[in-house]
Parts: sequence; structure tokens; C-alpha cells
Amino acid sequence: MAIPGKIRYAPDSKFVTYLYSDHGDLNRELWRLDLASGKKQHWLAPPGEAVTEANISREEVLLRQRQRLLETGITDYVWAEKANVMLMPLRGDLFQWSEGATVKLAGGGIFDPRITADGRRVFFVRDGDLCCIEGGAERRLTSGASPGVTNGLAEFVAQEELDRDRGYWPSPDGELVAFEQVDERRIPIYPIVHQGKPVLEIEEHHYPFAGMANASVKLGVVRAGGGRPTFMDLGIEQGYIARVDWHPDGRLLVQWLSRDWHQLELLAYDVVTGAGKGILVDEIDPWVNLHDDLRFVEKTGEFTWSSERSGYRHLYLHGPDGSLVRQLTSGDWVVDATVALDQQRRQLYFLGWRDTPVERQLFRVSLDGGEAERLTRESGMHSAIIAPDFSTFVEVADDRMTPP
Repeated sequence: MAIPGKIRYAPDSKFVTYLYSDHGDLNRELWRLDLASGKKQHWLAPPGEAVTEANISREEVLLRQRQRLLETGITDYVWAEKANVMLMPLRGDLFQWSEGATVKLAGGGIFDPRITADGRRVFFVRDGDLCCIEGGAERRLTSGASPGVTNGLAEFVAQEELDRDRGYWPSPDGELVAFEQVDERRIPIYPIVHQGKPVLEIEEHHYPFAGMANASVKLGVVRAGGGRPTFMDLGIEQGYIARVDWHPDGRLLVQWLSRDWHQLELLAYDVVTGAGKGILVDEIDPWVNLHDDLRFVEKTGEFTWSSERSGYRHLYLHGPDGSLVRQLTSGDWVVDATVALDQQRRQLYFLGWRDTPVERQLFRVSLDGGEAERLTRESGMHSAIIAPDFSTFVEVADDRMTPP
């Protein structure tokens, strides 16, 4: 079961990178596979001491728990979308690989780093505030963090229940950053006592019990060059920020989930004024299952969406204003997850089952209509990582008789 993890393509689609241990343990290092030659090689080891739960921050330990992450060594890395630049967070420090060299970009309490598509700007959270590095210079974009108040970090409910571990979202051009301001001070502290250690430890959390108050949440937008943030007019208290995305026309799209989980509304915000309006609503009984299927067509402003409104999750194409253009998939079967959108060819790749619910296959469907085409042939459960140029894909598969 010691298989490659965090499989990703390089931005030029010429090689694949992944985390792997050739010793069969949980201590991962970075490997690469050259697609032209087929050569696999051990590429990068952790600079200095490997990541363990003993040498990282408490916030990182908690996030590892919520992500069910057991691996040590190199545990994550981030490619820029359009430049051969890679970030590698380790023990609260941040390293950058570019042009064959690894350098330490910043150190000390760095959390959740992101990089712009061109590799010029790097964002991260330090001491509860959002920061940016550009041209070697670091600047703080938000202020006001204090015990119980953070800027750019996802709250407990989002991480544990909504499958959202990010609390900020840079715009595609990197000029603006949307961020979540979380205030947990009204939530009582709940102590967890660890008695099975040499020294008694008490771990304290602002834990939102069912039916009681949740964290107070605001959604702001700040310029990467600095300045005062503009806060969006959420206007709704009882609910959750489930997902946040940038539309190609500059609007900020927010998926707002009602606290009873019966309604998911897609809201579009003007980031200059903070005013927003609903453009799409799903009301599902007995509850909404959240998804990550929102994708945008840059040339037209159209977007893809998935919904269980028919009783089965299927894919839909909507116009920039939220109006329905067409249903992309239909029938008594289920779409599991969107994998990638090929904007040039207007093709959407997704995982799902069509013939039997005990399998998951990779499909492709045209945004302009037509039947979905199945791309994986073997039986079993499949997942896939698509190359940025859509020339190849990496398939991970298993069945009852075969490990991944």
C-alpha cells in the first residue's frame, strides 16, 4: 500500500512529480517521472530535518488531523500553474525550487502557502495574518490578528465538516486576495486533557457544539500591493462559507450553505463595493452534499456546476448570470467529481459510474452537448490526474483483488 501520493504534473506537462518512500514507510520524499524517457528518479529530499508532528506548529498538527494525514518527510508541495516554480513548506519554513535550485524563501511559522500562476508572488499566513512575498520583499496584507481572531485561516467547522482547509483565495492574476476573517471569541473554550503522556497536557479549543454559536465570519478582499480590505456584504448570519472562487470577469463567487444544510446558494460579489446577489440556488432534501465541481470558461464566462436536484448528481452548464445553458449528463447514475476542464476543446473530465455503482470510471463530455465518453476501461475504482496540456493522464486504480 506504499504507493505514490500527491501526484502532480509539472506546468509544462513534461514530467510528473509525486511523494514516495522507496523504503515502504511513511517518510516521503519527492520523486519525478520523465514522460519522454520513462525514467523515474529520486528528486528532492527534505532540506534539513524531516517533518514530524514534534517539530511543526500546533495549527499544522490540527490541520494534519483534520486531513487524516499520517505521512512525514515532505508532506506537500505546490506548482505554479504556468511557470516551472515550486513551493515546498517544511516545519513552518518555506522553500522554493526554480531552475534546478532549492532556496529558502521565508521562515518562521508559515502556514498554507500559495503561488500565482506566473510564479511571481507567494502568499501565506503567519501569526494569523495574510502575507505576500514578491521580488524577495515580504509584506503583511492584513492586520488585527489576536487570540481567537485570524485572517486567512479556515475555521474549525470548515476544516472538519465542509472539507475546506483554505481560508484565502488569490485572484487568477494575483492582484487581489479574498480572505476569511474568523472571530471565535464568542465560542466557549473546550479543554481536552491528554493523560497518556509523561507530562499532563491540556489542549484548548473554541469548539462550536451543535445548536450553539458558530464563529463569526467575514469575507474580505485586499490588494496584493497592500491597502485597506473591502468586506463583502454576506448579509446572512446562520450559515457557512462553503466555497470561494474567482470568476474570469473579476466577480467573487461564494457558495453559501444554510446552517440546516438544505440550501446551497451561489452568490456573486462586486469586490469594489462588496455588494452581491444570488445567481443560482440548490435546495436539496434531506441535505446538500457539497462539491468542488465549479469550473469556468474564460472566453465566455460560462461555468460548470453539479447538482443532485434530479436525485442523482449530474453536471450542468450555466451562463455568466447563472442561467442554465444545458444539462451535460443525465440518467440513473452518479457523477462523483469533476477532474479538469479543457477550455480550448470545451471538454469536461469527471469521475463517476454509469454501468455499476461499485465502480468509478473517468469520463469526458463536451460542453456543447452529446454523450459522455468513458476513458478508463478496467473494472474497479479509478481516480485521475490530467496533464495541463491534456495530452496524458495519470490513473490510480484498485479493485477487490488488486491494491492501488
